[in-house]
Amino acid sequence: MKKWGYITVAIVGALGLTLGTVAGIVLSQTQLGSVSNMAFIAVGVGAGLLGVGLAGIINARILKKNPGLAKQKEIDVNDERNISLGNKAKAKAFSFTCYLYSALVLFFVAMDTGPLIFGSLIAANLASMFVFIFFLTKYHKEM
Repeated sequence: MKKWGYITVAIVGALGLTLGTVAGIVLSQTQLGSVSNMAFIAVGVGAGLLGVGLAGIINARILKKNPGLAKQKEIDVNDERNISLGNKAKAKAFSFTCYLYSALVLFFVAMDTGPLIFGSLIAANLASMFVFIFFLTKYHKEM
């Protein structure tokens, strides 16, 4: 992402953080509980976007001042070994999340929560499995 993109992300994050905080304070005085929760979700998303934007801006500034470091970072990002290690780590994380989703579904069923909660977990697990099967089939056809 370019520097202006990070600036935009930081501004949107600051706005979300500010508006969510103000709305959360105002709405916590009322009986609108679910709307108040949405305000605090805006605080969390805004804080995350602000952090990403500021980190990108700082990173771009450091790399602009130090071209040697920028070249080394580009080499590290495009290094075949690092790409292979990242893909291997993603594969392990995917395998772990398959078991995690299943355990969470069983946990929520045992707690007798509503079908919407564990149904959404099952849907997310199935979606990730379908994406896995799609790409596995695609890569088998390519090789």
